[in-house]
Amino acid sequence: MFNLNSLFDLDVLFQTYAQLLYLVKYRYFRLGFYITHVDYYHYMVQDAKYDLAYQLISDILSQQDILLSVKSGYGSIAEARVEEGLPFRIKDKWATIGGEDRPWHIHLDLDEVMEARFVKEPKSDGKQSYSIRFFDSKGNLLMRANFTKMYDGNGNLLKERLAIFDRIYIKYGSKELLSLRR
Repeated sequence: MFNLNSLFDLDVLFQTYAQLLYLVKYRYFRLGFYITHVDYYHYMVQDAKYDLAYQLISDILSQQDILLSVKSGYGSIAEARVEEGLPFRIKDKWATIGGEDRPWHIHLDLDEVMEARFVKEPKSDGKQSYSIRFFDSKGNLLMRANFTKMYDGNGNLLKERLAIFDRIYIKYGSKELLSLRR
């Protein structure tokens, strides 16, 4: 005999299995990390509303030559270069980029992060800058991921660097504005 409780249990089991497969296939093995029980636990209890932000930030952090800028709101800006293998996790509403045992780390309140913008803008030297910027609900800049080393020594745009920015842009729907709330 079938009852609703056993149907619910099966549904939960299939959802959990699907999430684990996604975690293994697309997040950790692609980035070269190993799964631990703690990682799986944090992923499973993570609120789904942060999933898009997690994916986008993970894609940014998996690239080379990225400079993160964080504006304090009090007239100062902190900048940090992304290193290979940089830890990244979400616990509750807080995204932590880097580790507390490293020279620097960033805490980003994901309840405040509402949208990401893919920005291409001219610089004063005639070149173009490329960045992905994260904003709050009032339009305040919270964090910026600058794609650096986009040009060679002669001032020519490096097509392979532009392709990296464009690949991420296309992956997220080729929209300049990406709502991080579902």
